[in-house]
Amino acid sequence: MNRLFISLALTLSAFVLNAQTISITANQSNSPQIVVGSVNTPPNTTKYHVSEQLYSNAEIGNNFTTAGTAITQINFYLKDLGSPTSIGNYKVSMQNISASTTTLTTGSGFSSGYTVVFNGTLDATPVDGFVKIPLTTSFVRTAGTNLVVKLERLNGISHPGFAFYTANGNQSSTTATTCRRANINTVPTSSTSLSQSAFRPAIQFIHTYNLDAAITDFTFPAVSCFNSNQQIQVALSNQGTDNITPGSATVTLQVNGVNTYSSSLQNGGIILPGEFELFNFTGISLNNPGNNQIKALVVMTGDANQINDTLVQNFITATSTSSFPITENFEGASPNQFIHFEALAGARNLWVPQTGAYNNNDLDPNSIIPRSPGNKYYLFNNYDFPNTLGYVSRMYSNCITMPSVTSTTVPVISASFWMSHDNTFLSEEDSLYVSISTDRGNSWTRLAGFIRPEATATTPYWKREVVDLTPYAGQTVQLAFEGVSAQGNAFGLDDVEVSFSYVVPVSLLDFDVKRVGKANQLNWTTEQEINVDRFEIEFSNDGKNFKSIGNVSATNQTGKQTYRFIDNRSETGVHYYRIKMVDRDQKFSMSGIKTVRNLGYANLSIFPNPVNDRMQLILETESNENAQYHITDLSGRRVQTGRFNFVSGENQQFISWSNLPKGTYILSIQLSNETLIKKVNKL
Repeated sequence: MNRLFISLALTLSAFVLNAQTISITANQSNSPQIVVGSVNTPPNTTKYHVSEQLYSNAEIGNNFTTAGTAITQINFYLKDLGSPTSIGNYKVSMQNISASTTTLTTGSGFSSGYTVVFNGTLDATPVDGFVKIPLTTSFVRTAGTNLVVKLERLNGISHPGFAFYTANGNQSSTTATTCRRANINTVPTSSTSLSQSAFRPAIQFIHTYNLDAAITDFTFPAVSCFNSNQQIQVALSNQGTDNITPGSATVTLQVNGVNTYSSSLQNGGIILPGEFELFNFTGISLNNPGNNQIKALVVMTGDANQINDTLVQNFITATSTSSFPITENFEGASPNQFIHFEALAGARNLWVPQTGAYNNNDLDPNSIIPRSPGNKYYLFNNYDFPNTLGYVSRMYSNCITMPSVTSTTVPVISASFWMSHDNTFLSEEDSLYVSISTDRGNSWTRLAGFIRPEATATTPYWKREVVDLTPYAGQTVQLAFEGVSAQGNAFGLDDVEVSFSYVVPVSLLDFDVKRVGKANQLNWTTEQEINVDRFEIEFSNDGKNFKSIGNVSATNQTGKQTYRFIDNRSETGVHYYRIKMVDRDQKFSMSGIKTVRNLGYANLSIFPNPVNDRMQLILETESNENAQYHITDLSGRRVQTGRFNFVSGENQQFISWSNLPKGTYILSIQLSNETLIKKVNKL
């Protein structure tokens, strides 16, 4: 199941989450803001803090202007968590000022006009990524005026390590000095000089109602083509101060568009303030390809805030094709087949369309030049977005129905594509993996991996890669390209093609290749050998250009015959093999292509996902590993760790999730030379 989140990327200037919440996040930055803790880590800590931040009426709007709609809570967007989180003698004050006051200057702060809205011990433990401050005194704004928020830490104790996202300047200017502050070791007074700054904290202003039920989230199936009924999950949150009693809230889910559905459910238990209940709507047909409008709404007697009662999202049912070749050159206004994107790890998807040459300071004076004759391609841009280390982004296709094996035909299926390479940051092995899903996007298997850096690539160049898909003949699949950032440099993807050809059926009953120790072992079985001279073993490192590497003489005996060939090949890569069966009159036929991986990296599969109590890990690794795993929540907080000992080959291990609350987590397994990352939903 893929959860769709309302983005908190902090790229908007001011937006209304619902009638009771105004978020101001203009010109986002992750510079640390000292609204809770000290300036730096010890010994450069300070004992006191005072600051004033200016938020304009243009950003807040004429909201919170009556006693029934007053500000009752403020939230700060947490980047880094400091210590300790319990902060005594913390004060928050507010005042309305003239709209003509748009900046703050260095000097002493406002000495009068403030209303103290919080004065006590602040619990700075984050909730859902926020430091939340419920006000002890609500604040009524005057329409048309600006608002100043004053923050004071007066307990004389250092609280280092806190960092908050900012809303720099204001909606008109990134450099407007809308903040002034002082971090000092003496008790601040009315004459304390505050230094002007553009780095005011990003903030949420909130009015809390007594009864307030809100539809806050959907959980959809993975985007795919469907041939069975699906489930959609709806989250109902209690954003009021009173309990939502059992059976008092009715949630209705409606699907419109190419598919239709409507059903209603009532909450089964008490929903406490700040908590939520999940409603599982089942038996939903999403089989018709195209756009669906998904709408959830809640009805509850006494609900004082109806604007957050409805949530609408669009959901695509993927198309399916069996027409080959399937080509994707990215030259249109949007991709043709690879139209779906997902951020598996990290804050954003890094696949972006690129028109014309791409250049940056570290590629300069060279550029990634588009492949002729086109002028467009897709860029895995881990360079221009900050702090992308470990980001994993997936670009995946609609459904593809592969050609089937019949009594007279055997298809050889492959996917080819072009990837750019360069010689910048050779130790940062930004990677591209080709993955496949056979269960309509619920799980994915990595088939092959390719790294960006090449020492000889003094000028960025394009290289064609081929991945064998023959084992998936007759299945409906989705293909994906997964970019993994090592925070080195961007790379391009272009001219994807999925195609097949037929080979003449031969007397092979089976043929497989596997990695045994440090060699590749080929095994095949025949029957009814008549006038067969030999089996020539052919090898390729690109799936296209093959060469003969050895022969095995045929026995020409009746019944089943089993053969083996050992290829002592140590270099890493994807190895392609086929068998040329040569008769005594030198006529021949070819087997299908088989592959074996010797990539020097581990391959990880997990099941089930979503998980309830226990998860199975299947890890295939090239060598013995003493590994450590971490589970972190979406705020980056580590919630569980452990260790595994893996041996060379396939390993099975289990992780208990029973002690973790519902939500979305990142599972990381640290091996000696790489980190494996999976996103996991906990039921």
